[in-house]
Parts: sequence; C-alpha cells; structure tokens
Amino acid sequence: MTPQAIQIVQEAHKAHQDYPLTLTNVKCYLATKQNDEILGECGNMSYCLLTETLKWLYPGHRWYVGNDEYWLPNGPVFRLDPDLKFLRLCFDAIPLTTRPQVTKARFREYLFHEITESQYVPPLPFTVSDLFGAEGNG
Repeated sequence: MTPQAIQIVQEAHKAHQDYPLTLTNVKCYLATKQNDEILGECGNMSYCLLTETLKWLYPGHRWYVGNDEYWLPNGPVFRLDPDLKFLRLCFDAIPLTTRPQVTKARFREYLFHEITESQYVPPLPFTVSDLFGAEGNG
C-alpha cells in the first residue's frame, strides 16, 4: 500500500471515529422532540430521522443516509449498524398520507401498532418504549 493510500485509510478511519451514529444517539435526539414535531420525510436521504439526528449531533454538516450507510458530501462513507438500518427501513415504510413528513407521534404510533403487532415483520431489535422513553407505550 502506498503512503498516500495509507493516509486516506487512516483519515477515513479517524472520520468514522469523529462521526459515530448509534441507536442511543437517536434515542437522545427523539427525547428533544415534541409529539407534533416533524422528524423528517419518508424516502428522503437528506431529510429523514437519521440525517436529522446526525445534524443534531454534528451541526454545520450536510448529511445523507442510504439504506446501508451515511456520508458527508465528498467525504467518507460510514456503515449503519443493523439496528439503525432496521430503524431507517421502518421510518421509510410509514404509509404516506397527503404529506411525506413524519411527526414523532406518528412514528411512535406506527412502530407500536403496525410493526410490533405485525406477524409479517421480524421483531424490532429494540422496544418502542426504550426508543421513546416512558411515552413509547402507544
């Protein structure tokens, strides 16, 4: 490996350490939101629950989140852990009404009633009450 390639790998590794994203981060972000506040839009890689969590954690950056990773424009790409991938897929699966925006209350209701009670969806890797705190019980 060339010295330049080694430097690129080291910078990417350092950047990942500088911008971690965890389920605990999402829980903390959700705790700052009221029930009627919008968390993001379904299917929007630059305005979803995870990008808004990243913007809250690391202000001043523009983030994108795909199904498997998150990244900064012209920056390194970071892998989402399985719990966050599942959370992202749940957020994008909310049936749209007339507006694609999803409020905290709508997301909690969707997870509690349509995901946890479904026989066709694998069990959540977290509980709704753990994700939303005491208010997470439907």
